[in-house]
Amino acid sequence: MRIFAENLIIQVFYIMIDIKQSIKNSGVGITELADKLNVSRQTVHYYINQGNKNSIDTLEKIAAVLGISVADFFTPACSDDFTAFVSNKGEMVRLNSVSEFKKYADSLS
Repeated sequence: MRIFAENLIIQVFYIMIDIKQSIKNSGVGITELADKLNVSRQTVHYYINQGNKNSIDTLEKIAAVLGISVADFFTPACSDDFTAFVSNKGEMVRLNSVSEFKKYADSLS
């Protein structure tokens, strides 16, 4: 799906971010990941629970430690779900409905 807002074209992807599964698949433990990221275990759990709200920078750091690509975090969502991710001023914004997405796109104009 593409939505147009004046000179802005945004491609909407039906995806979700699954950090927990990527950590399990890598064999890296939470403590080891925290140590390598130079953060607390609680911060790693926060990253896991935030999933789609993590910044691209955070995802890149986690991916580097796990030895995977950032793209490996992204998995198709259920066909009933709608989720849009927009990177805006360095922060990932998650929008959970088409109407929420349209409001957000309109606010950028």
